[in-house]
Amino acid sequence: MQARHFSDSSEEPLYRRRMDENPGQFVLNTHKSPSPAYLILHRVGSSCLAKQNPLLSYSKLCGDRAGIEEYVGRSFGFNFRKIDECGNCFRKWSWQPSG
Repeated sequence: MQARHFSDSSEEPLYRRRMDENPGQFVLNTHKSPSPAYLILHRVGSSCLAKQNPLLSYSKLCGDRAGIEEYVGRSFGFNFRKIDECGNCFRKWSWQPSG
């Protein structure tokens, strides 16, 4: 799915609907004017994205990983792997049986 960029607080309802309708996707936080200086990848549905009116502080790029990778490569000319993943959203859980 093609990534969609949300940058204005008036787009908040569209941004929230996109997340509600696509729970398996990702959100890339960046500055209001997208910049490779700040790129943090989150999973849709994470508590990190639950803040009220987040488009006041950042712009958001929503989509599947391939769509975001394509957008970043086209816009910034570097590999997707250089994007920082949110430590909370991408935490590696290890389950250990008790006893």
